[in-house]
Amino acid sequence: MHVPVVKSRKSEIVELFVFFQKNWIITIHSVESELIHAVESRIRTRGLSPLTTTPSPDLLFYVFLDFAVDAYYPILDEVENRLEELDKQAATTFQTRVKRMENVITIITTIEAVRKRLMTLRHSLTPTRDMLGMVMRGAVPFVADTSLRSFRDVYDHSFQLLETIDNDRDRTSDVRDLYISLHSASTDNTIKVLTLVATIFLPLTLLAGIYGTNFSPGFFQPGSSDPLGFYILILAMFVISLGFVYYFKRSGWI
Repeated sequence: MHVPVVKSRKSEIVELFVFFQKNWIITIHSVESELIHAVESRIRTRGLSPLTTTPSPDLLFYVFLDFAVDAYYPILDEVENRLEELDKQAATTFQTRVKRMENVITIITTIEAVRKRLMTLRHSLTPTRDMLGMVMRGAVPFVADTSLRSFRDVYDHSFQLLETIDNDRDRTSDVRDLYISLHSASTDNTIKVLTLVATIFLPLTLLAGIYGTNFSPGFFQPGSSDPLGFYILILAMFVISLGFVYYFKRSGWI
């Protein structure tokens, strides 16, 4: 079976091999296992109560499975809390333009890391679920019929955990799409503002280009001989700019 272990705020999957027959049970693990200590502590404090007062390898095997499956719950709670934070962070991320692109890349990288973590948990829990299914079908020897009810509870928990993992994985896709959509909307808004500014300055640039052109002496240029010609040109540019701003605002573009 696979057992999730949290070390330095990172989850790792360790393998635990369990062999049992009618009168004995053996566990093999490559590293020190907290699961072994937890099961040992329970057995020393209250035995297999309330399951039975008579120890048996199959019920002890159930205890190992129960602890192994329950170890997924705190990790999934942490993942769900992280997704909640990322979901709430979406709105504040786009309220400021400072290093927006860097923030989006960092957040999407974090989301992908959470998604990868969920996939690892699913791949590690699926064999345990399948093994419990074999127990429920009677394919595992030395498991008494009276013990199947206890295994059924662990089997149901494994199904619930897998459904939670699948839901959280879908949620990571939703959160990632939310950030991408918000970033696209922000980029579109920036492009719209730049387009409006360019549109306003287009006729102004045209007028400035025409009146800034050098012609041969004697060529008539309207307003060139008028002392107020320069100010009239500036006023015309200002009026044109206000006209564009009014039109854009009335059209709902700004």
